[in-house]
Amino acid sequence: MIARDPSVVPAIGDRFIQRRANRRVFQWRFPQSAGVFRLADGNVLNVVWNAPANTSTWEVYRPAGGLVVRKRIARAYRPWALARNGDVLATIVDPETGEVTVVRLALRVT
Repeated sequence: MIARDPSVVPAIGDRFIQRRANRRVFQWRFPQSAGVFRLADGNVLNVVWNAPANTSTWEVYRPAGGLVVRKRIARAYRPWALARNGDVLATIVDPETGEVTVVRLALRVT
């Protein structure tokens, strides 16, 4: 474990499985660490996808666990891969239309 911060990713606990009528429904749209990538400089990028709040939190940690930077973005980017040049390949869902867009994001840590 590199880091743990319940204020960014709270434990979902028993809320993951919900009962509706006589069946169980799994709640997948909860704040979760959706992408963890090792960066070229050895640091670790963690992206927390928070669909219900339509936000994402981007964190960079040192390999030993110290937080370098944390930035909350007012869009729920869901990362899928790290490109060779360090860009993040992600998707974003329009909350009004449900339309999914694929994006390539340049990561700049200053």
